[in-house]
Amino acid sequence: MKKILLLAACSMLVCISSTKAQINNYLKDTWQENATLDNIAPPMGQQPSYIIVSNIIARDFNLPSSLQYAGVAHLKTFYRRIHINTTAGADSLTQLVLPIEADEKFHYIQARSIYPDGHSNPLKMEPATMTDGRKAIVLLTPQLQAGCQVEYDLTVKVYDSYNGIDQLQSAHPCQSATFILRAPAKQQFRIQYYNSAEQINTVEENNVRVYIGSFKNIPPISASSLYFPTPHLLSVGFALYKEDKNATPLTWQQWGEQAFIQYVNTDRFEVKRLEKELDKWPFLRQRMPLPALIYQVEHQLKTQYPISASDEEGPVDIATMLRSKATTPYGMIRLMASVYYALGIRCQLLFTSARDEMPIDTGLLVPKLAHNVLLYFPDVKLALAPTEPNTRFPFIPPMWGNIPGVRTRDTLINNQSKILTDIINTPLPDYTRNNISVEAALRLNTNTDSVQLQCTQTFGGYPATTIRQLVATPKAGSKEEIYASLLPIPYAGRGVYSQESTQDSWSAGNMNEPVTIRTRAAAASMIQHNGKQLLIKLGDLLTNQSPRHELLMPPQELPVEMAFPFYLERRITFDIPNGYKVTNLSSLNKDLHEEDNGKQLLGYKMSYRQEDRQLHIFAMEWYQRTSWEGKSKDTFRRIMQLISELKASTLILEKE
Repeated sequence: MKKILLLAACSMLVCISSTKAQINNYLKDTWQENATLDNIAPPMGQQPSYIIVSNIIARDFNLPSSLQYAGVAHLKTFYRRIHINTTAGADSLTQLVLPIEADEKFHYIQARSIYPDGHSNPLKMEPATMTDGRKAIVLLTPQLQAGCQVEYDLTVKVYDSYNGIDQLQSAHPCQSATFILRAPAKQQFRIQYYNSAEQINTVEENNVRVYIGSFKNIPPISASSLYFPTPHLLSVGFALYKEDKNATPLTWQQWGEQAFIQYVNTDRFEVKRLEKELDKWPFLRQRMPLPALIYQVEHQLKTQYPISASDEEGPVDIATMLRSKATTPYGMIRLMASVYYALGIRCQLLFTSARDEMPIDTGLLVPKLAHNVLLYFPDVKLALAPTEPNTRFPFIPPMWGNIPGVRTRDTLINNQSKILTDIINTPLPDYTRNNISVEAALRLNTNTDSVQLQCTQTFGGYPATTIRQLVATPKAGSKEEIYASLLPIPYAGRGVYSQESTQDSWSAGNMNEPVTIRTRAAAASMIQHNGKQLLIKLGDLLTNQSPRHELLMPPQELPVEMAFPFYLERRITFDIPNGYKVTNLSSLNKDLHEEDNGKQLLGYKMSYRQEDRQLHIFAMEWYQRTSWEGKSKDTFRRIMQLISELKASTLILEKE
């Protein structure tokens, strides 16, 4: 049906020039019958390819009865006008993709390009399916030129949704952005600005309340891989709080009660079937610490009952899942929570978003944000991710950690069972659990034209999780190829003699044991003859796996952000050849760190010790948190600068 609607809209656009253009009732003075170019004020300095002249998002809950009876919650309208500022921009903009979300249906669209000489052309469009399964409308924008403008006005019907977050900032500068929400006056909405000190304006007329927010000269988001831009965007959140003044407020408490019952409620037949299954698990007869038991149960379920179907297609009742050895995401959450309950292990549901999305707000009920589900264990204050096959307790997907989450659990109050809901920070294991350690023994061959290396690499926590996932993914390559890519010596001119590994797959007994890779190799490119000197290049050994120093730092007002806290450790032993001495030992002393209340939060330290003909080098790099701003951000920048310098590190050997 949606495809038919989109094709019908395509036909409409083709003949739009011969009909009267629709004027949107609540976006005044936007779509003009006789198109003209809007004035723009190009920013100083480097000229952007595009400038958004006007960006308007309108949410209309004041609907006619016909739409309400059809289940439509509101109409969402996007109006946008884009100025093509450069020839390169005109050449690169061949289409615009407008996504249609899962709870939306296409309602109306008009689009055109406007040229400097005053004429305009309607834009053709075609339906499409995006890689994530969402439907989309693709606007074709051929034959653009610098100075022209593209304008579109899209309206969709939104079903069963009375809340959301709209972003008013993008990768392009914007001269004007407006958010509008219209609703019957009896309905109470909560509106929340993010990353702005502006206040929402409210106007009421004819039993309709209108919320309006306007912004001018919005800068583009900054390009940097060292932070997550979405939480820092200028955005507007909205949520229905009361249907009318006498209605019960819509809060996270109410939502949490429903979610808890949905996942945890089981019938007697399911309980009996589960008890029989647990009797077959031999490890339950052993005494073990609580963390080990939590891990064992998770591993058992994820290996014996893999998620093999969607919630719409697969089983969700416990008895069927146990019999068929197949689960769905929803079913796995129910099954895993039920097992922990049956074993008397305190377990709570924790719903969260991700660190590259907008965070959950205590005062704004937006259930779409709480789409990632964790099982939280209050006795150890850690969690697991039941639907993620490549994680094990206590490690959850790192992007789900250290952000607000909605916790819901049952308790007894005055001998009555109650469901409580609150907002807590999702747990993230301490930086000491996430590490990459390198122990390398180096010596020169007899001809002093190659460095012989014996290297042991140890990966713990999230780095280990990544390696296990790569090894289990055929497209990532063979084990040998993966391990060779991790070897911290130059790729050119090297030969790998042997490699062996341990703990590179999940097992019942390893409880997140580190992955260990042992390598014997040689690297001719690590040595250079410079007259009477021998130069031994240690840069890769000292800096490999560090945050990439060449990445652009976020702007001054934004923090540096990491996926997880971690530390890197390098222990290098170098056999100094007979007849030579190292002349630049002082360059091996480095100490750059920041302290707060006696804690060294982040830093890079390097030291050495020489014993006879052996030189021992020790380097440590660590980041105890995931976010750095102010003074700490400057320390991070200086560490990146030091790493850049260390990339060229050499030992200088001269004849004694």
